[in-house]
Amino acid sequence: MVDFLVLGTAKAGTTSIYRVLNSHTQICMSKPKETWHFDSASHLTGIYAYHEKYFPHCPDGKLRGEVATSYLFVPYVAGRIAKELPGTQLIAILRDPIERAYSDWWMMHTRGWDPLSFEDAIEDNFKRLENGPDFSNRKDWVNHLSSIRDQGTVQYRTYIDYGFYGTQLSRYHAAGLADRLLILQFEKMKRDGASYVEQVFDFLNLSPPVRDELAAAFADRQNEALPSRRIGQIVGLSHRSGLVKIIPEGAKQLIKTWLAARRGKPEISKEILERLRQIYNLQANELKKFSELDLSLWPTLRDSNEIEAK
Repeated sequence: MVDFLVLGTAKAGTTSIYRVLNSHTQICMSKPKETWHFDSASHLTGIYAYHEKYFPHCPDGKLRGEVATSYLFVPYVAGRIAKELPGTQLIAILRDPIERAYSDWWMMHTRGWDPLSFEDAIEDNFKRLENGPDFSNRKDWVNHLSSIRDQGTVQYRTYIDYGFYGTQLSRYHAAGLADRLLILQFEKMKRDGASYVEQVFDFLNLSPPVRDELAAAFADRQNEALPSRRIGQIVGLSHRSGLVKIIPEGAKQLIKTWLAARRGKPEISKEILERLRQIYNLQANELKKFSELDLSLWPTLRDSNEIEAK
């Protein structure tokens, strides 16, 4: 059976923590990183099918785990985990909700999945919060996932409510999972990654890797992308020669991402920033019921105008 789940949230260092966990000699992670088992139709196949499909490579004696980005967010997942994984350890990683929302939008925008500006996307998200769906219905969430993964487009914008941590944690408490839930802050990982990871392994009753191995696991992923100059050459050549019509979709997506990033991250209007502060400060009050996080690490909830989108 699976021993632990990282529940999310999205844009809070889940890829880095997956790499660190996967590098440990006593851990075997799911393949792929995210299975979407507990928030999709895959759940209907049952818990044994989940293990057989995503952990067949894992030998006996190793801890098995999955790192997700949506399990904290989707309303019905807590109940499924409580029912099917009664002994599994749970880890939630939270990030300054305004920075998280902006980072999420920036990723979707630069990948070509969301054509709207940040302000327009947030306005659309507010409308969805008023009119639905709220994703308590599995079909709505599965359709949303399919629109992104299969069509490369955002059907519903979730940038705001992904940061409703108080509401999300209340579901895990209501499901009786509070005693096996570790809550972490992304900002502490950025400040001292080694200490942060040591806390994770202590929670899992494992010795952490040596610090050199941690540094390698946290290495910047920039080396995985083509250099900007090379992409620029591809863009110019493809348009001059007419090859743009036959370039594979994957390459087109890479070009779109590069072009969007080259334009630079736009600033957030003061009006939108203040609306987000108001709604997230209400959530922060709810969050305090379930954790003792250091909210001083989330300065955008007060008066900072510096938003980081990494």
